[in-house]
Amino acid sequence: MAVSLSLNREVWTGRIESTDKKRIIINAGRDAGLRSGIVFEVFAKGEYITSFKGQTYQLLGPKVGEIKTVGIKPRHSTAEPITGTDFKAGQIVRVKDQYR
Repeated sequence: MAVSLSLNREVWTGRIESTDKKRIIINAGRDAGLRSGIVFEVFAKGEYITSFKGQTYQLLGPKVGEIKTVGIKPRHSTAEPITGTDFKAGQIVRVKDQYR
């Protein structure tokens, strides 16, 4: 029970799969509970750190901008930029104000 409560408090993060000038594809859709209109913060890839147990984690880099979902598929979503312009595949996305 304590483990599942802890996992439920973790901030979900995803990644940008691909981009073009007008749309951004992220790696989650209905399978992750997404719906249209969700705003995400987008972060550049940060440095990697290794825990004392040997697990490697990637830190968030600087914030690049914000995007909003406009189309939801079973395993990916389409989003449009709200702020920022330098979106690239591999950047990290997380729901804005999820736990603040």
